[in-house]
Amino acid sequence: MPKKYRIKLTESERNDLEKISRQQRVAASKKQRANLFLYGDENREGGALKDSEIASKLGLSINSIERIRKQCHEMGPMKSLERKKRLTPPRKVIMDGELQSRLIAEACSQPPKGYARWTLRLLANRLVELDLVEEISHETIRVGLKKTNCSLIEKNIGVSLKVTAPPL
Repeated sequence: MPKKYRIKLTESERNDLEKISRQQRVAASKKQRANLFLYGDENREGGALKDSEIASKLGLSINSIERIRKQCHEMGPMKSLERKKRLTPPRKVIMDGELQSRLIAEACSQPPKGYARWTLRLLANRLVELDLVEEISHETIRVGLKKTNCSLIEKNIGVSLKVTAPPL
């Protein structure tokens, strides 16, 4: 079956890709793609290698080779070396700066009646009561307080260590 997307590199692109493939400190995926473009280049001496040969040399599947070749054809070889940046983060950010400052203010305030100190779950429920968030996990509260080096025990109970001199 004839290849739909062919790689034809210029001399400067070939030189740049060879530099990348020889570098020691480069991402493995970037190095692998550079080698794929060099092996699949139709302008190289001896012509391009077959996809099955490239697959065995680089440890890729033929479908991956075709997909990467298509990206090279659409974006160019140098741009297709880099991974595409995500448009949206993998998860929504809940704890922004404003919410974190409100969390610290609540953690430093007096705990509710019947409690000696604020717990992570109490703080999570309090932020929901104040309509600052729709819902929030106690684990998110823990991470938010950890980033600020805030200790609930020392602030609300006043635990202190007494150092005494050893007897003589």
